[in-house]
Amino acid sequence: KMPKIKIKLIKSDDEEIVTQKELAQALDNVNGVYDADFAIGRIDADTIKISARSKEKVNTDLVMKEFGGGGAPNSSGADIKGETVESVRNKLELILRPKYYIK
Repeated sequence: KMPKIKIKLIKSDDEEIVTQKELAQALDNVNGVYDADFAIGRIDADTIKISARSKEKVNTDLVMKEFGGGGAPNSSGADIKGETVESVRNKLELILRPKYYIK
């Protein structure tokens, strides 16, 4: 039986430009009951950013490498060109869904 791992996905509106700091602050504001948190937002006209943090159970570096990014196992990110916030969220969910419970 697969252990239940809770994931929180946060996203901004696609038209809204956010800063990397705002994405990090969104992760800071998440209730600590999740094993991993992902914040997705548009940082300029062409770029969507994912910021990710986790506890021990989820290696965010491996997840972000799926988007051409990376980092440390517990804190990583990726910049994606030519996508929308919603399309990036959907791709992230497809990557995570087989393994984790997503809220």
